[in-house]
Amino acid sequence: MDDRCGLSRIVQDSIAFQVKQSNRDVQFVCLFVCLFVCLFVCLFVGGLSGVNIDPKLVFQVVLKCNASSIIAIHNHPSGALNASDADLKLTRKLIDAGKLLDLPVLDHVIITSESYCSLADEGLS
Repeated sequence: MDDRCGLSRIVQDSIAFQVKQSNRDVQFVCLFVCLFVCLFVCLFVGGLSGVNIDPKLVFQVVLKCNASSIIAIHNHPSGALNASDADLKLTRKLIDAGKLLDLPVLDHVIITSESYCSLADEGLS
């Protein structure tokens, strides 16, 4: 990613909004080429033990808004910032699907009420 400052700003803005929402939402930020946010949407709401995310639905929304990339954002109600095996599996699934469609997944961000963890920054995406 060439414009880390631009991406960081988008993630920070998204986190500020996300923290005010339910602690079980999974958000997706759809971006145009210049990192302009074209859609910020909650596609899934999880339970206390997790959430079932369907990549087909994610990319259906991304394609409908003519986005060129996405960032996934979700809460960890437990307050833990480390990525679970399920988080890493989902990230890999989204990245692989995005490659087939030429719609890169720029990041998957885990947030808590106190902080956030970028899987891209951690080298996990």
